Formats: sequence, C-alpha cells, structure tokens
Amino acid sequence: MAELKSLGKRKRDEKNQDCNDDNDDIDTDEEEWTRYENLEDQLETSWKLKLSSEFKKPYWSHLKAKLIEEVKDDSQIYPNGNRFVFCNHSFFLTCVFFLAVDKIFAAFQYTPFDQVRIVIISQDPYVGKRQAEGLCFSVPNGITFPSSLKNIFSELENDIKEFKTPKSGSLLKWAKQGVLLLNTILTVRAGEPGSHKSFGWQRFTDAVLDLLNEQKTDLIFLLWGSHALKKAERIDKSKHTILECAHPSGQIITSPYSKH
Repeated sequence: MAELKSLGKRKRDEKNQDCNDDNDDIDTDEEEWTRYENLEDQLETSWKLKLSSEFKKPYWSHLKAKLIEEVKDDSQIYPNGNRFVFCNHSFFLTCVFFLAVDKIFAAFQYTPFDQVRIVIISQDPYVGKRQAEGLCFSVPNGITFPSSLKNIFSELENDIKEFKTPKSGSLLKWAKQGVLLLNTILTVRAGEPGSHKSFGWQRFTDAVLDLLNEQKTDLIFLLWGSHALKKAERIDKSKHTILECAHPSGQIITSPYSKH
C-alpha cells in the first residue's frame, strides 16, 4: 500500500510538472496585446485580401490601440479568446489547458466573401458572460436564448410551418450557408452595451458593406432596428434587396418584423 501511495505521489508530481510546462504555452498579457496588435491577421483570407486597404488607415491603428488599452486596464472584452484551465484532482492528477479561438471575426471566418448571399445586421455583441460568439444574434450551445433570439425563432415558427425552435441558440449553420451575421461594432466591454462604439469598428464594417454592395449582386440585406436601418443608404436597391423592419428585441415582441 505504501508503494502504491508513493507511485501515486510520483505520478501527481509528474502531472503537476507537465501542467506547469503547458502553462508556458498559455497567453500572457503581453501575448494578448500582440493578438490585438496583429488583429487583421485573424481575418479570413478572402476578406483580408479585399479589405487590405483598410488596415493602412489611421482609424485601424486607433482601433487596435483602444483594444490594447482595454486589455491593459484589465477590462473583459467580448467576444473573447480567453484561456481556460480544467484540472481533475483524481488519483492521478490531470490538467488540460484550453485556449479558445478568438471570435471577433467569426462572421467572416464562417462566411467567406464569395459565399455571402444574405446579410443580417445588428449593433454590437451580447454583453453577458459566454453569450457572444462573433455572430450577431447567435449564442453558443447551452446558453439561454436572449430575448431577441427568442423572438426571431418565434417569428420563424409563425411564418414557416415546418420550422421548430432548435435547442441550440447557435446560428453557425446559417453562417455556413451564406448568411453573414454582422455586428457593426465587433467588440464590447463586458456588461456595457455600446462601450466600444467610438473605437472605429463602424468604419470597418461600413467598408465591408460598401465592398459587398459594389462587388456582388442580388444580395438580401435584413436591416432590423434603427441602427441597422441607417445602413440602407450604403446599399444600391437596384442591385440588391433590402428588408427593413423593427428590431427583434423584447420591447417590440408584437411587431411583425419578419413578415414580408
């Protein structure tokens, strides 16, 4: 029995050392700043090439500097790529370190330029813990539906006989089918809606809309709410279809925003 305990202790010590070694691979604050300093490198290739001129403009440097400032101030930014550690303190200690993929450009990653058929526009990411995943209105698997998403699914059930509200609030399947789920502001401070509206994101996403308007035809733009409706002036109605309606938030639950 004493030998078994000794063996268990040696194994735990080895695992602890392995965990410490793995910990060296986890982002330090400096590495996190670097991620924002090279923000454009995270953009999907087709979008990065088409938007390359934006990265040379002063607003882009300002935007990255503001994000780095947030990190240095220990602000929580959503959507994020934070690190997570799971340790199982069983007989043989095991530790696994996870580094979540940064989700800021998820909409572009899952819907490359050539695949865009529909554009849904919202304002900024959800501000609650684990809600934002870089796709407007979407939440990860297992997260309670926000009121806007509930109402979207409710309207789809009313409009489409075969549609049933899914168990998951993730709209990743939509994105992979050509629906660009675009927030016009791509980051937010935790718990503070609109907190990054002065950073410069809107200039970038306006450039995205201009690019789509100019280089594609027959797109469908869904503009939900006053913020999105302001983008209509950037879209050529002779080339594209624009559907304008109220925002699917809890405040306008009776508005038939999906009826067209």
